Amino acid sequence: KKESMLEKISKHLDNFKSKFDESMRERSALESRKELMKARMIRATELTEALDTEKLRWSKQYDELQQQSQYLIGICLIGSGAVNYLGAMTLDYRNKLVDEWKQYITNEIGLRVLSTFEIAKDVVKADLVRQWIALKLPDDQYSIENAVYLKYSLKWPLIIDPQNQVTSWIKEMEGPSLKMCKADDPLLLRTIEQAIRLGQPVLIENLGEYLDPILDPILRKQILTRGAQKIMRLGDVEVEYNEAFKLYLTTSLPNPHYLPSTFIKVNLINFTITFKCLYEQFLSLVVLKERPELEKERSQLLDSIARDFGTLRELEDRSLDILSNTETDVNSLMSSSSSLDSRSILDDQNLVDVLKQSKKTSKDIAFRLKRNEETEKSLNTARQKYSDIAIRASILYFTIQNLSLLNIMYQFSLSWFYNVFQSCLGNFRSASADDDDNEAERDDIVSNIAKSAHASSMVISQMGQLNELEREASSKRPNQSASSKRPNQSASSFNSASGEQQVNKFNSESEFEVYIK
Repeated sequence: KKESMLEKISKHLDNFKSKFDESMRERSALESRKELMKARMIRATELTEALDTEKLRWSKQYDELQQQSQYLIGICLIGSGAVNYLGAMTLDYRNKLVDEWKQYITNEIGLRVLSTFEIAKDVVKADLVRQWIALKLPDDQYSIENAVYLKYSLKWPLIIDPQNQVTSWIKEMEGPSLKMCKADDPLLLRTIEQAIRLGQPVLIENLGEYLDPILDPILRKQILTRGAQKIMRLGDVEVEYNEAFKLYLTTSLPNPHYLPSTFIKVNLINFTITFKCLYEQFLSLVVLKERPELEKERSQLLDSIARDFGTLRELEDRSLDILSNTETDVNSLMSSSSSLDSRSILDDQNLVDVLKQSKKTSKDIAFRLKRNEETEKSLNTARQKYSDIAIRASILYFTIQNLSLLNIMYQFSLSWFYNVFQSCLGNFRSASADDDDNEAERDDIVSNIAKSAHASSMVISQMGQLNELEREASSKRPNQSASSKRPNQSASSFNSASGEQQVNKFNSESEFEVYIK
């Protein structure tokens, strides 16, 4: 009897232990659910705050994109026409044609086009333009448009570059992988074959008015497909074609005359500098020298804004990708039991972190844009003060360029004039921030630039005269080799003395202007 009672008690004890263990498991599950709900509540609060801020920004972007979509077809139409046909035109003629196209598209076709449409602003993104400028692309509208034509053209570009500005930009943009060769290089074809196989960029310089027929398969992109390989035939050699291959053609001829067949093969882009472009470049140099803190702040702000926009775009793509890949059931979120067992959007801490970082980045961009507006106002005020210097320097450069019409020996490069311009700026003290009237200093800078350029041109003129005298003397006394060296011995002293005499001849800029006229 006692054994039966002990057995019953043991069974009751085992039953109580099992109930206790089950209760402890339920308690542990409830505690884990409590922690899970607590974490979800925190993430829900953060997610709500982040999405609340992003909703305003995304709604604003949606309205902007909705408005821009009305002009998208017109922008694509004008942009494609500009890339294919306007590369060889001057800036004024480009603007005239674009205005005519906009009027025709609006009135005849019925498409909507922005009245303020510009190739340099509406076709390419601002952060890409900042990258180009950082790689030594001239910071003016004409050069940026040419860069757009070069990037989006389906044909290989043939660039008219007498001042060698685009060459330095291409070198910086492509880096050490760029293969450079001359048009008359005997190893030209071998270099191109190797670049096509490896997918490297090639820059061919100093092209004339006629293109080598051996380049026709490359220019026409005559690519054959054999299985999974792409083949290009160059003469008798078949080369495996790499899609990463790029080709740049440049000519230093200021006004080349190409046959119509050349325009079919390549996209001719005119990088010849214009007065307005040179004015903008000189103005930037003056402001950079006289007010470096403004130009430096503006450059840093624009670079940071471009980087922030790129970062913000990446964050938006990541957040949208996470949202699209997260399996969320609205009914499961309404039920506590099922929502706790299944994974929901509130369990993704990465999404919350991305949205918080996106919110912070958008605030930084808004703050930097506001600062940039203030800096632009200060910079524009400073640029207006020094606009006279840039205008006069541009006039002087094109005047000197036209001296070659008088005599072919008067050949001056833009880099030489840049050096003269910068050395003249360096000889004067920087303008103080609270100095409102720098007119006398600006006049001195202009006068110094004019005198320096004139002195250099006079040295070249005197050297040309000396060469003529040497030829005359050698023709009269062909057997006297010693006497033929005498003019060379006094050349440097004669040139320096004549240069100083010509510089001192003009006491003011107005006298030099009268002389030039």
